[in-house]
Amino acid sequence: MSDEQVQSIDEKLRQAWRQEQKYYHVRGASRFIIWLVALLLVDFLIDWGIVFRARLGVQTGTLLLIVNVVVLGWVLWHEWLRHLRAFDAVLVSLDVEAKHPELRSLLVSYSQIQRDAPNQADVSTELIDAMRDQAVIQSKPLDFREVIDFGQLKKLLIVTGCILLFFVGLSVNWGAHFGVLLQRLVGSGQGYPTQTTIERVAGDLTVKAGDGVTILAKVSGITPDEGRVYLKAAEGAG
Repeated sequence: MSDEQVQSIDEKLRQAWRQEQKYYHVRGASRFIIWLVALLLVDFLIDWGIVFRARLGVQTGTLLLIVNVVVLGWVLWHEWLRHLRAFDAVLVSLDVEAKHPELRSLLVSYSQIQRDAPNQADVSTELIDAMRDQAVIQSKPLDFREVIDFGQLKKLLIVTGCILLFFVGLSVNWGAHFGVLLQRLVGSGQGYPTQTTIERVAGDLTVKAGDGVTILAKVSGITPDEGRVYLKAAEGAG
């Protein structure tokens, strides 16, 4: 068997391995993006719909950030990194033979003997050469990259694309809100923008205990039907 034939079969195994790694990169990145967008939307609903309206502390945003990091770390490992592996001719050969059972372990034997050749002193050199030649002949017309079917990712890529388009659309219309969300996740007390702007509020008032008080405010934009007044005691007040 010539050196060109050896290089040919080894290169085909490496091509199959690279195709496999590309498959896991695409699948892992797609699933990671889906989780990332989903978490951002859930964060927004919780923070804007509950935390901000209930005037809860900024610590809630930090807690959401920690949960996000933990979940995304798990997704990164479970859906992506754990599937990546260094090149191993025997493992790739097993994948190829699972797709092409007609090889009848020839490719695995070829890879094992080639890798462990120094330990095969008790095996006939002629037998090894004959086996390798047969492996090359049987595998020559095969494209090892066929063991990876990117068609299986079609639905996943469509879903990922739709989710990204949906999120981009939200970001265009609600860009300021998502910007505030990111600030609040890192502990900022930034408030969300509203369609009502308070232009002027009655100044300091001195009120006798038990008396009523009228607070006047001028707003622009959309005037809500009702509002809330939050009181904060001055420092040192009893």
